[in-house]
Amino acid sequence: MQKNTGDSNKTSLFEELSYKYLPYWPLFVFSTIIFLAGAWTYLRYTTPKYEITSTMLIKDEKKGADENQMADALNFLSAKKIVENEIEVIHSATLMYALVKQMHLYAPVYEEGKVKPAAIYTSSPVVIEINEPENLVENKKINFSYNKNNNTVELNNKVYPLNQFVSTPYGNIKFLINNRFVKAGHRPLYFSLVDPKKVTANLLKNLEVTAASRLSSIVKLKINDEVPKRGEDILNLLMEKYNNAAIEYKNNLAKNTIDFVEDRLHNIASDLNNVEKQIQDFKSQKGVVNLSEQGKLYLQNVGENDQKLADINMQLAVLNQVENYVKSKNKAAGIVPSTLGINDPMLSQLLDNLYKSEMEYERLRKTTAENNPILLSITNQIENIRPGILENIGSQKNSLLASRNNLSITNKQYNSALQSISNKTTFLPESDKL
Repeated sequence: MQKNTGDSNKTSLFEELSYKYLPYWPLFVFSTIIFLAGAWTYLRYTTPKYEITSTMLIKDEKKGADENQMADALNFLSAKKIVENEIEVIHSATLMYALVKQMHLYAPVYEEGKVKPAAIYTSSPVVIEINEPENLVENKKINFSYNKNNNTVELNNKVYPLNQFVSTPYGNIKFLINNRFVKAGHRPLYFSLVDPKKVTANLLKNLEVTAASRLSSIVKLKINDEVPKRGEDILNLLMEKYNNAAIEYKNNLAKNTIDFVEDRLHNIASDLNNVEKQIQDFKSQKGVVNLSEQGKLYLQNVGENDQKLADINMQLAVLNQVENYVKSKNKAAGIVPSTLGINDPMLSQLLDNLYKSEMEYERLRKTTAENNPILLSITNQIENIRPGILENIGSQKNSLLASRNNLSITNKQYNSALQSISNKTTFLPESDKL
């Protein structure tokens, strides 16, 4: 009895569903056809994009600080980096714009297709270089053909040679053999001219640069491109340009270091020569032979004081140079005056921090916008360091001026004493001096 009831319920449910929805079966069939047609059309006409990834290692001073400290101490030119800053540099318009120009991505080549054109990167026989890409006039489609027998390009029924700039209706163009050429197609070719800035913006939009993890100094790069080989070349060249920029930064740092060391050595040599000449002039003018023991002591004290005065004057000159440097700079990096002879580690540390901040500002300024948060942070850091340096310099100058004044007074007393002793001392005759 129960079984019969269940069969009856199932039959009633089937009949009810059939009664409600069976009259609409043409609509269901039509919707299914529409969805399948839409999916086919999307797959047919949409250009597929591929995801290309790469990784690179960046030395970060905040991560792994205990690693290889001895090597870092010996290599004073090693450029310590912060991953967050380096990500901004890698993902910068400046590096990408240079890459676009070098790879001639502002003039992509296409092959006509039955349904849609295809971007060809390894099957184009030539690449197109514009003399002044920043001034090119955009054009969506410029048909051309390549004659492999005589290595010429036909454009608007006119034949052009390869490997030299030629004047065309689209500007000064050079047709170059494509070093990445693998296999030629069989359909007509054309190329487009696109503003390099637009190409740069589009590449940056498709580029992701992220740290592998919060505590890692490995950076992951990812870009989407319809041509996988082109995406690989873009990432490889981008990493190469980043490394070249880091090498250039280190070379500039080394050059600035050598310049101010040589300048300081020159100044020290000049100061020592002046002190030695003063001592020789003093002895020559006095012509003293038999000074008393007291006179010798006075003369020795005068020489020591003169040396101390020369040292103080040199320190004041160094402090004046540093002060002028700090007051005249406007966040731009330059040759920091040496603090050689200044026995104040605090000043050296402040100047070192200022110089590193200015160099970092200069490097990031070339690759990031002025309102970038990291750039603004470095600017604030520079502005906070300067007052401390000027205050330190002012304090040292006051102390040195007081010491110089005391030494000058003492020297005057010694000179007066020497003049009184010299009246009782034997001098060399003028003939013996010769």
